[in-house]
Amino acid sequence: MTRRPLPAPALWTALNSVHRWHTTPALVRLLQTNAQHSGSMAALALDLWPDCSRALLVGCIMHDAPEYVTGDMPWGAKHRYPGLKSIMDQIEDDAADTNGWGFKISETDADRLKFLDSLEAYRFAALHAPHILGGNGWPEAISWLEAEYGRLVPDAPASPIGTIIAEIRKAADHG
Repeated sequence: MTRRPLPAPALWTALNSVHRWHTTPALVRLLQTNAQHSGSMAALALDLWPDCSRALLVGCIMHDAPEYVTGDMPWGAKHRYPGLKSIMDQIEDDAADTNGWGFKISETDADRLKFLDSLEAYRFAALHAPHILGGNGWPEAISWLEAEYGRLVPDAPASPIGTIIAEIRKAADHG
C-alpha cells in the first residue's frame, strides 16, 4: 500500500482543531482543545521541574498534534482494543513524520511526559466534573498518578503539584 502524504496544517491549527473528552458527557461540553491540554502540560512541567529540558516542553506541545488526523482516541478504547491502538499509533506516527511533528525525548522525559499527560487530564476532570472520578477506571488511574508523582518528583512535599494530587484524591473519594 502506498501512503500519500497528508496536507500539513500549521501546528497551531492542528492543536486547536481537536477537542478532547468527546466520550465523557460531563466534560465534552467544555470543548478542551489539544492546544489547551498541551499548554497546561507545559505549565505543569515548569511547576514541577523549573529547569526541565526543552525536549520535554516540545514533547508537551507536540505529543497530540498527530491527532489532527485521527482525532482523540479515548483511553478506554486504547486499552480494550490493542489492535486498534496499534493502527492508530501507526497513523499518528505517519502524520508526525509527514508533517514534521516528531520529537526526540530521553527516557526520563518520556516518563515525565506520560505523567504530565495523565496529570493534566485528571486535573481537568477534578476541576470541572469531580463527581466522575469515583469510577470508570479513575480511582486506579489516580493511584498510578500518586505513585508516579512520588517516583518522578522526589521533592514532592515542596511542590505545588502535591496540592493538585490531594485535590484529585479528595474529589475521587467524594465522587
